[in-house]
Amino acid sequence: MVYPQDAARWCPVHDRERNSRVARDSCSVIRVIRGDRERTVVRTRALVALVVMAGLGLAGCSATSTPLPSPTLTPLEGTASGSVGVVLPASGEPRWTMAGDALESLLNEAGVTVTVDYADAADQDARIEELIAADVDVLIVTAADEQGLVDGLATAEAAGVDVIALDRLPINAVGVDFFVAPDLYGFGYGAGAAATAALGLSDEQGNPTGVVVDDPFRIEVFGADTDDWDYWFFYNSSVRDSLAAYLESGDLVVGSGQIDGEDVATADGSREAAQARMTSILESSYADGEKLSAVVTASAEVADGVRAALADSGRSDVIVTTVGDDPATIRSLGNGLDATVFSDIRVLARTAAETAVAELNGTEAALSRTEDYFTNTGSVTTRLVWPEIVTEQSRQAKIVDTWYYTADQLG
Repeated sequence: MVYPQDAARWCPVHDRERNSRVARDSCSVIRVIRGDRERTVVRTRALVALVVMAGLGLAGCSATSTPLPSPTLTPLEGTASGSVGVVLPASGEPRWTMAGDALESLLNEAGVTVTVDYADAADQDARIEELIAADVDVLIVTAADEQGLVDGLATAEAAGVDVIALDRLPINAVGVDFFVAPDLYGFGYGAGAAATAALGLSDEQGNPTGVVVDDPFRIEVFGADTDDWDYWFFYNSSVRDSLAAYLESGDLVVGSGQIDGEDVATADGSREAAQARMTSILESSYADGEKLSAVVTASAEVADGVRAALADSGRSDVIVTTVGDDPATIRSLGNGLDATVFSDIRVLARTAAETAVAELNGTEAALSRTEDYFTNTGSVTTRLVWPEIVTEQSRQAKIVDTWYYTADQLG
C-alpha cells in the first residue's frame, strides 16, 4: 500500500454550484468536496507538502541570524535578497507565535529582510497596506477572517506584490499566488488510522497488519457540524478511506448503525451535543453488555464530549482518537485520549518561507505543488503538508523534544 499522501485520491469538481452531497457521491473516494456556506468548491490532490497562510502580525525588520525555533527545523536551501512582510492573527494562540518565529528565523537565515506583524481581523488590511507602502516584495498572510482581506490583497495585486496565504485561504480576495496549508484529508485519515492501529488492525499509515479478528470491533464516528466547510473532508477520509476496508471486511462494525453521511454529525461541533449523542448511543446500542472498542472524532471539543459520556457510563477502556494540537489535547494523551492528529505550524511556515524565497528568485515554477484550490475569485496554486499522529508514546519525541510545547506547558 502506498502512503496516503502519495495516492491520487481526488475527484475533480468543476461546477462551483454543486453542493457537498452531489460532489461526495460523484466518486468513491473524494479528496475535496465541501465548500463553505457560500458554496465555494475546493479540489485538491495529496502529493506534496505545501502551506498557505492568510493574515500576519507584528515583529519588526531583521537581517541578522535568528536561532531556529525547533531542533528538527532545517534551514532553507539557497538564499535570496529582498523583503518579506508577514501578517498573522493576533489571537494569542501559540501556533501563530510559533509561525512568526519560524518564518523570521528561516528567512533571516536565507538573507531575506523580514517584518512580522500580528493583527486582528479589523486591522489586517491596514497592516498589509502599510507593508506594501514599505515596498515589501512578498507577503505571507494568515487571515484572521477567511471572508476578509479583500482590500489589502487587492492593493497587493495592484502593486505587483506576490502573496502567499498560510493555513487559511481568503475566499473572497484576489491576488493570492500560493496557498500553503495542512492537507485536510490527512486529519480524518489519520484519526481513523490511529484507531485501527490502536486496535492492532493497521500501522499508523493505515497499512493492514493482517491480524485475524474473531469478533468484530465495534466503533463509532463523530464528525463536526455539517455546516463546517471541512465536514466532508473528515467524513470521506475516515469513513470512506482509512476505515473503509475494515468496515467492508467486517473487522469493524458501527454498533449504532449511524455511519452514512450526516448521521455522524455533531450539532455546532459542541462538547454538549457530542456528549448527548454518545450517551444516547450507549443507552440504545450498548445497553446489553456489547463492548464499544473505539470512537473516532473530528475535533478536541467533540472528543471531550465523547469522553465525558464514556466516563459517566464507566467505560474507561474505549479508544478515542481526535484532531487538534492545543495543550489540553496533547496533555490528555494517555488520560482518556489515545491519539490526536496535528499539523506542525512550523513545518507549514518552512514551506511558506521556501515559497517566498523561490518567488524572490523567480524560481517558483520549479516548486512542488498540488492541484489548485478554488475560491470565489478563481484558483490558487496550492502546496499541502500531510499531518502527523501523536500518541502518549510519541508525545515526547514529536512535541516536547521538538519544542512544540515544553514539559511544563503540558503539566
